[in-house]
Amino acid sequence: MLSRGDFYISLPLHAIDAVALDLDGTLIGPNEKIAPSVRDSVRVLATEIPVFICTGRERWSTEKFARELGLTSLQISDNGAVIVDPMSGWEPVWNASIRREAAASIIEVLGHRHLAFFANNADHIFRDLRSAQEHKLSIISALDMVSDSADELIAHFRNSEFTEDFQVNKSSLPYNGLWAVDFTPAGVDKGSALQRVSERLNICLEKIAAVGDSFNDIPMFEKSGFSMCMGEAPKQVQEFSDITVPNQSEGGLVFAIEKIIRPAIQSD
Repeated sequence: MLSRGDFYISLPLHAIDAVALDLDGTLIGPNEKIAPSVRDSVRVLATEIPVFICTGRERWSTEKFARELGLTSLQISDNGAVIVDPMSGWEPVWNASIRREAAASIIEVLGHRHLAFFANNADHIFRDLRSAQEHKLSIISALDMVSDSADELIAHFRNSEFTEDFQVNKSSLPYNGLWAVDFTPAGVDKGSALQRVSERLNICLEKIAAVGDSFNDIPMFEKSGFSMCMGEAPKQVQEFSDITVPNQSEGGLVFAIEKIIRPAIQSD
């Protein structure tokens, strides 16, 4: 057991052989920068075990931050729809797309509602309706909504004729305090991507730790052997994690790495 203030935290039951880290709200805060203490801690950790970002952002943002951290393992972007390999020129080793008709129906609704959005695939990012509708898409993200509006949009798509072609996740936007609704291909989320990476790295899921803060992190919490949630996360998200660490703004990720993950690397 590990003491933190006036309560105790259980350590992982298994050795940790790899770590998946969410980006917004976990690795970075509202300023969209990695704190020096976080950068140093992650860099050292990455010399000991594979560390991979697992984010709803596009692959270019993932590459930017992974490069800053010196990460060389497979990296996950687009809410699990794209997996890239830093050792092969950051090229995708796996990606999935939403069926064209389903993607077109999503974009049409977002346009009618005048919602800001972006859509992308493994090669391009699109921010206007016409260009988005002309390409295969890995993820479509409706942006900058208050929580109730995001929930209502999700409810609307539960009745779509294309429901079986995509799945929907709600994620926080730390840079403005609002919410996004992310659409990915059916069966594709951070949890499914975590499983694909574990198979490629030949690492058991029960020996992978995951750290995140939002609703789209729940699938990877459920797949990983040990999950940690940032202190600012909604209570509904915290309920799906094994433990809650301090706030991102208070060094929560450094706490998770130094006090929980690194001591468990050789615990078996």
